[in-house]
Amino acid sequence: MSKEESSRISLMKRIALYKRYVLVARVAEKYANDKSVLRAMKKIAHKECKGLRDSRYPMEAMDVQEALVSIKELYDILCSLIKGSGYERYRLASGMLVEFIVKLEGKIKDDECATRTKPSVQESLGAAIDKAKEIGEAIGKGVEGIKKTVKDLGSK
Repeated sequence: MSKEESSRISLMKRIALYKRYVLVARVAEKYANDKSVLRAMKKIAHKECKGLRDSRYPMEAMDVQEALVSIKELYDILCSLIKGSGYERYRLASGMLVEFIVKLEGKIKDDECATRTKPSVQESLGAAIDKAKEIGEAIGKGVEGIKKTVKDLGSK
């Protein structure tokens, strides 16, 4: 696998992870008053973190570190939401959750723009093959025309 393919796969995986993190954060935001839902979201975040550290994702080390930082941040926010006993503490945690969602959605948009601007290796290779076929057909037609001309000249 080439470096370009590897980085593209890593970027796509990171986008998928970020979308999953935003989904968990939105559920936590929606059910911020229900501590049982927040505990479930905290468990999901913890399992994501553990799975990201232990698993062999097809991601580059830098992308894994960025995803780990994001999920750790979400985990910390969820912990503060669960532990929040006072209004001020709860308000701070809710604000951090909204900021987290906005930041992650911005990263997703940036990454999606980066994937759209770079053609994949397969697309580039496919375009090159198609162009080579067109050139081959044009050369074949030219050769057939020359043969026909030479044959006509030989018969006269």
